[in-house]
Amino acid sequence: MDHHVDNHCYSPAQLKYKNVKLIGSCCSILTQEIISAIDLFNDDFNTDTKINLAYLLGAPILLDTSNFAAALKDNQWTDEDTQAFEWL
Repeated sequence: MDHHVDNHCYSPAQLKYKNVKLIGSCCSILTQEIISAIDLFNDDFNTDTKINLAYLLGAPILLDTSNFAAALKDNQWTDEDTQAFEWL
């Protein structure tokens, strides 16, 4: 999972899973993965877990997107980053 250009450093045989998107933060991609598989988490999620997850993933999203600086939209971050952050 990465948010940089794929330089094909790893052969497909080495990877169990690959998700490369050119968006602001890898944590946005991870958040999207959690959202798509939320049924796997609902039984174990409690308020503390949700808060910790929001901090764990939200802080790097803010850093990677320069706190969603408007001048950097579509260059350093995308709407997918804001959607992931808002879900957290």
